[in-house]
Amino acid sequence: MADCGGHTAQKTVLLVVNQADDRDMFSDLMHELDLAVVSAESGAEAIRALEDYPVDLLVMDIRPSDMHGWQLLSKVREIDRLRQLPVIVITEQNAAAVIAGKPVIYILRPVSIARLRKSIASMLGLGSTV
Repeated sequence: MADCGGHTAQKTVLLVVNQADDRDMFSDLMHELDLAVVSAESGAEAIRALEDYPVDLLVMDIRPSDMHGWQLLSKVREIDRLRQLPVIVITEQNAAAVIAGKPVIYILRPVSIARLRKSIASMLGLGSTV
């Protein structure tokens, strides 16, 4: 788990992606958007990060290394202060599951960086700054 090393952005994103190439690509996008990034490779690391860092958005792969993404989302939604945390889920198929709490955006693989950028801006209220 790593933070952005003193980055001074006003918004923080928790990035839960276990594939290094995707994590690097998504992290680069977050930095381009002047967002602080906290990274986790597993669901357990993600939960610890959510306990340690105030985050504004969770961007997660549906398949963290140690649990299914629905399990992670369920654990996140059990925490009162995170029940309304905006979430972007990267997935291979259309998601039909309904998770308590909102909002959730699903992005299908292969990930369009333009769509991810637009979704992040929408979730964080960045408007036309991206």
